[in-house]
Amino acid sequence: MSFTWWGGAVGPALFSQVKCADCGQNFNRKTGKPIGALVITLYSLVGVVIGLAVLFVLLRVAN
Repeated sequence: MSFTWWGGAVGPALFSQVKCADCGQNFNRKTGKPIGALVITLYSLVGVVIGLAVLFVLLRVAN
């Protein structure tokens, strides 16, 4: 199992990320394409949106 700054342990598993031992490039195991900045950004934004939604619900319940 791998761990990344952007996705912890879930992100790499979700995107089938593997790292080349020779060059260090991260790529998708299924497609062979590199894991791009767009994927990382979207994954991070979804996490922020979910976190804000949970916070909103908790604040509404507290009042």
